[in-house]
Amino acid sequence: MESNLEHRTADSVMEKMSEMARDRNPITPGLWVESAEFLNVLRGDEDNKLAKLHQEVAEQKVAYLEEGKSAVEAKTRVEAGDTYYLYLKQKAKIEKITEHIRLAKVRARSANDEMRGY
Repeated sequence: MESNLEHRTADSVMEKMSEMARDRNPITPGLWVESAEFLNVLRGDEDNKLAKLHQEVAEQKVAYLEEGKSAVEAKTRVEAGDTYYLYLKQKAKIEKITEHIRLAKVRARSANDEMRGY
């Protein structure tokens, strides 16, 4: 992982791990745990981004409803927009982070069991 903490983001951690997997470099249990620790801390920022996008989507829907659009039309228009696309992307990113943390726990537990001879 990078040594400069001030430039570490959830994106940079996930990209580094993806790069290692694409290049078929071995990922040690320690690196799995380290990346999961960073992602766990950085996830709060990602959750905040998702909440903000959710709010923007809801505001857009309200605006369409106030214009007299039907609920179905308002929903369709909102879902066709860029903000909704970003909202879905952010939601998927958080799901990937959660899965990465889960896999890191499994990998660390597996490595620990191997060391103990289980």
